[in-house]
Amino acid sequence: MALQEGRVLHPRVERDQLIPPKRFNIMDLHFQPKSSRLIVFRCSDQFQVWEYSKTEKDAKTSLPQVAITASWQTEKLGDAAYYIPELKKLVYGGVGESVYQVGDGIPEKVLIANCSRVSSLLYDSTRQVLLSGHTNGIIQQHKLSGELLAVSRHAGVPILPSSNSMDVTKLALSPDGRNLISGNVEGELRIWDARDLSSIGTIQAANGKGKISDICFSNNGKRLMFHQVVQEGAEHSGIHVLDLE
Repeated sequence: MALQEGRVLHPRVERDQLIPPKRFNIMDLHFQPKSSRLIVFRCSDQFQVWEYSKTEKDAKTSLPQVAITASWQTEKLGDAAYYIPELKKLVYGGVGESVYQVGDGIPEKVLIANCSRVSSLLYDSTRQVLLSGHTNGIIQQHKLSGELLAVSRHAGVPILPSSNSMDVTKLALSPDGRNLISGNVEGELRIWDARDLSSIGTIQAANGKGKISDICFSNNGKRLMFHQVVQEGAEHSGIHVLDLE
């Protein structure tokens, strides 16, 4: 996979208030396009799944109707959560060094124990595996039973945990499921073989160091988009587009 630097976008969009204001803090917002109707976020000590309709609109505001379809209380909020709609199950990184799961009729329980703190989660529905990025720079692949399948490695050697704040901030899977892209706090995009987490390459964002806060592929897989926050100048922060060849 070859990447070519594209352009930086600073989009201006109309801001419609989709979810009414309430007295809680939204810690994470995640849209899952394959389900087309799900918005997932965490607030306060609660995970909530909101569902919105593209066809049904509120008579007063003309905005899509929204409703809570699932909600779980927890004292183990961490830095990452991922809702798997086809299984009606939520997986999340807790305050300790564990990954938990909860769902309809499934009590909260440990899925992965004794791992470093989780900073990003992603579920590969095709291969039915959970991908987790950690604050020590490691990426792991597990079955939902908790069985470890792979650990990120370079040149055939497992990558050692790092203490230099190379947090894996975001994970994205290519549409064909072959490549995994990870971002970190240093502005690096790392490319992995999604099957065994072997390293394919690393790209340093053109604007240098700065947290990669989000990554996504275009539907046809020909472009990669990521959002980077650069502290040295707001003009360099924004949405970047990379052309894939």
